Amino acid sequence: MKKIGLIVFACCFAASEAAAQSGASYYVSPSGNDNIACTDAQNIETPMQTINMAISCLNAGDTLYVRGGTYAESLSDPGVASGTSWDNPVTIAAYPGNCSAGCETVWMQPPNGPGNSYVIYFSQTEQYIIFDGINIDYSNGDATNYMSGINITSGTYMGTSFNAHHIRFQNAEFLGNRAIGDLSQSAIAISFEALNTDAVGFNEVINCKIHGSGGSNASYGFYIQSGSNLVELSEFYDLGFQAGQFYDGWMGTATNNIFYGNSVHDIVTGLDDRRNGVLMAGNGNLAYDNLFWNINAGGIFDGNQTVIAVYGGFDANLVFNNTIINSVADAIGVAAGQTNTLIANNISYGMMGGAVNGVYDEGTGTIDMTNSWDVAPGADPLFVNPSGTPPDLRLQAGSPAIQGGTVLGAPYNIDILGNPRPMDSVETNYDIGAYQQ
Repeated sequence: MKKIGLIVFACCFAASEAAAQSGASYYVSPSGNDNIACTDAQNIETPMQTINMAISCLNAGDTLYVRGGTYAESLSDPGVASGTSWDNPVTIAAYPGNCSAGCETVWMQPPNGPGNSYVIYFSQTEQYIIFDGINIDYSNGDATNYMSGINITSGTYMGTSFNAHHIRFQNAEFLGNRAIGDLSQSAIAISFEALNTDAVGFNEVINCKIHGSGGSNASYGFYIQSGSNLVELSEFYDLGFQAGQFYDGWMGTATNNIFYGNSVHDIVTGLDDRRNGVLMAGNGNLAYDNLFWNINAGGIFDGNQTVIAVYGGFDANLVFNNTIINSVADAIGVAAGQTNTLIANNISYGMMGGAVNGVYDEGTGTIDMTNSWDVAPGADPLFVNPSGTPPDLRLQAGSPAIQGGTVLGAPYNIDILGNPRPMDSVETNYDIGAYQQ
């Protein structure tokens, strides 16, 4: 299996693999021919040439196998059929299809020309679509505002409101755009929005690597303004401002989103001196079993930096079993107006921030329990190799974090590797941090 650091990428949520699809199979290749029938494109020897043409052949349950190469084209609605469930999706997969075990290398990028904003843009009736091993390169995008690699949103078509939802991106790399100029929301790798009040989310990012848009401007790995989305087992680095945020703002309600098992590091540039690993501004969002290191605003702390930020005056967000090291920031910040935030089983170590106990709390009803901060108590958590590249943040035998956590309020009983918490019948508690030893 693919590894980033010490995280083994095995999805703990049920994810249908392209190889298991029971519908028809189609093929596309840069050396193919778009002037053929769909029946011909079911033969690997006679593929179509463009993804846009080939997806017109698909129905629920079908798979499009994309041969290796670079495809300078954008996908936008209408154009691709929908699946009916995660068990009967439409799948667009790098050949041979099971990309967690290795696939041909496929890149999509915006076509050449002015005003390129997105590689994939869905806003209508698209649902239950899986992109497996389809890498997204939006480094050549040149739109002047709000540019993304992918944008799953809602909209109006011929007087009727629609929204796209249940779109999954897995086993892929996102290469960002190092925006320049006054582009306050440019270069976002992944944008999930809900413009309509009745729009839903349920989109997923699984086992992806997202990087390359760090620079002097604000940018994000993801910007999610809809509900019930999942970001898991992915790596975020070399991004400006923050890995991403769940933001209940002008484009929808960011409720009940999950940020699980991710590795976030080297967030060192951006619009100004603010840096976050991840920000949650909405109700009932959850960050657990994540690793964070080197969230750094030029080596200077001025009160604007928190690795995990709970922000915006909302309710009942959960921050559980995260490991945070070597950052110029407070470990966790809870903003004024935020209510009933539960913070438990987290470690911070090697930090430079302002909070005396790792948490800068201006909220109401915040519960801060069974955490291990740099100070109070400040015990060395005995990581295996915190200075490694990447750091090995498992716990050595004898670590005070082992069996130091609580089950109370815990959202799930697994660690970053999918190991059960507690590990066996002898253990009684959760370990503190992302790993259960």
